[in-house]
Amino acid sequence: MKKIAIIVNRYDPIVGGTEKLAKTFCSHILDNNYEVEIITQPCLERGSSNYSYKINEVSLTDSNKFNNIIEQGQYDLCFFFCDLHTPFLNNYKMHCKRNICSLNLDERTYAARNQFPKATQNLKKFDSVITFTIDGVANKFFKENNIKQTYIQNFSRDVLSTLLSEDYGNKIKKLFKVPDRDIIFYPAAFEERKNQLHVIQQMVEYSQLREFNWIFIGPHNDSSYTSKCMQLSKQYELPALFFKKTTNHQVMDRLYQICDVVCLTSIAEGMPLILLESLSANKPWVATPVGGIRGVL
Repeated sequence: MKKIAIIVNRYDPIVGGTEKLAKTFCSHILDNNYEVEIITQPCLERGSSNYSYKINEVSLTDSNKFNNIIEQGQYDLCFFFCDLHTPFLNNYKMHCKRNICSLNLDERTYAARNQFPKATQNLKKFDSVITFTIDGVANKFFKENNIKQTYIQNFSRDVLSTLLSEDYGNKIKKLFKVPDRDIIFYPAAFEERKNQLHVIQQMVEYSQLREFNWIFIGPHNDSSYTSKCMQLSKQYELPALFFKKTTNHQVMDRLYQICDVVCLTSIAEGMPLILLESLSANKPWVATPVGGIRGVL
């Protein structure tokens, strides 16, 4: 039986995007009787989740330990899901028979800083690189260095599948004092990186933002941060609803359908699947130009 290692920088139950992508990947190769292991950072929340494959935890900043695990595992294939700036990408010693990298690229950032060749120096050794961009500094770099590239035009989680009844949407709208206003949807984990508190502070300061109804939904990663958001909203009687993360895709689908705009003002991002979902739902979005957001756009 062949062994495959999937290396993911962040892989845990409360960070949905990369985990969903890797799980989908695993489900296909497990059907073909491959032995699969996920190699990723330690995670406190992982104990509550069940996996049909092995999770191998290691600090990916510890290059020696990381490379030792790969070498000892004697894998036939290593598949990297990572951002371009992930440090272990350039420290990997190519211990496997085949090595493939799937990149989240923020091309403008690297082009502006003239860091692209330095950040990708190890890519020359990979058997293939998968990207979601077709025309940019990355592609030029691949061509100049004879790096095999696979381009994926577009993809999205299979979330927007089944619509719930109109009645469900009306029930949500009736929770607002003024039900017929346009709705801004902010689906993201409650934590400083996702920046909900800043948005709520802007709602307090600018009356124009209070002319919309707001729906915030996501896992409460930081309970203190979540409380601050909710307390500030309550103090100023803002037109905002707060929901915990739901694993019911039909509920999420309905929320995308009833909203008018999707908002994501993160201060840091990788590949934000939230925005891909909003595009699949045919909804416009407003977002900060950080991380992989430009690439999605």
